[in-house]
Amino acid sequence: MIESVEELLARFATVSQRGALIRYYEMLMEWNERMNLTAIVGRDDVFIKHFWDSLSVLDIDIFTDPEEPIRRIIDVGTGAGLPGLPLAICRPDISVTLCDSLNKRTKFLEAVRDELHLNNIEIFHARSEEFARQKPHRNQYDIVLARAVAKLNVLSELLVPFARPGGHVVAYKGPDVGNEITDARHALNELNARVVSSEAVALPREMGSRTLIVIQVDKLTAAKYPRRAGVPQKQPL
Repeated sequence: MIESVEELLARFATVSQRGALIRYYEMLMEWNERMNLTAIVGRDDVFIKHFWDSLSVLDIDIFTDPEEPIRRIIDVGTGAGLPGLPLAICRPDISVTLCDSLNKRTKFLEAVRDELHLNNIEIFHARSEEFARQKPHRNQYDIVLARAVAKLNVLSELLVPFARPGGHVVAYKGPDVGNEITDARHALNELNARVVSSEAVALPREMGSRTLIVIQVDKLTAAKYPRRAGVPQKQPL
């Protein structure tokens, strides 16, 4: 008997949390009719390619180590709330910050947060280059997340400054990441960080695969990083 997509999410979410994910999906489809939030619209596709994919990070060591509890995470360039919103729904014990540069997307995120009464979410309309320089957010997070935003050498400069020393960055990537990791070595060294693991994840129902690149931040990031908006993309470290 084939499991429903809700049953597939049972490894990550309680019955009530799966209900919240269903309502999130409904709102995503409603708002997607008037703004571009996602090209993936089929119910099963959204539940697996967006929700299951987002939640797959909960299986890796940095989320499961009882000696290093996760208290605060940030999703940079969150878009429609992925991966941060599913994580906030399924891990109400963690404070989740969602940051996006487009105001209409943050309005959608606020609507979902309010509809689902998610008291563990903060939402900010900001570019990551400026946001990472704000004292309440610089070097403050246990885990920094980003999903399909930029190549790793660029992404590292945008994400690492949010992480505390000893914290981690997790980049959601496609299956072929070897060259990206190699190309990012100089940038990570400059940022006092290093790749500690690369976790392969197979999505259910043969809907693709994912690689979670885990980066450990060893020391505070130099004050000059991140550089001003647009520079990391044009002149990667």
